[in-house]
Amino acid sequence: SLRLYREEYARTTALGAEYLVTHVGSHRGSGEDAGIARVADAITRTLDGASSPVMILLENTAGSGQGIGDRFESLAAIRRAVKGRERVGICLDTAHLFAAGYPIQTADGLEDTLAAFDRIVGLKHLKLIHLNDSKVPFNSRVDRHWHIGQGHIGLSAFGRIVTHPRLASVPFVL
Repeated sequence: SLRLYREEYARTTALGAEYLVTHVGSHRGSGEDAGIARVADAITRTLDGASSPVMILLENTAGSGQGIGDRFESLAAIRRAVKGRERVGICLDTAHLFAAGYPIQTADGLEDTLAAFDRIVGLKHLKLIHLNDSKVPFNSRVDRHWHIGQGHIGLSAFGRIVTHPRLASVPFVL
């Protein structure tokens, strides 16, 4: 998988893309600390010797099964462990946040979530937001994207997210 990831990084470079969004995967029963170390090592080895300006973005997860990356602490730990971490940022997926128990569907919950992210990871490392509604209820730990405004997060929450002043410089993708 490391060889394939390096090939993907090279393709991203050849395309002239700014970012490569990465789902961090699973600890496969070895525990979160071991999973974090394995992901950080793979990213370090991918970046080692590569002169590409492409930044790797770690995308948060919904937290199902043996996945890692559902908590901001995990994303921060992976980033800290990468040699060359200045080339690693974060992509937040709204459906994943919601499923992992971050209450972004309410005004106060969005404020609390952004404050926690800033404290734990740092908003300066947030480079992209993947907008998805959720087909499943809050804190379900299940990854089921749905159409904006038709899921459990709701249209008014997306209005608050895309107009939030702390996110004004962050690009959004659907």
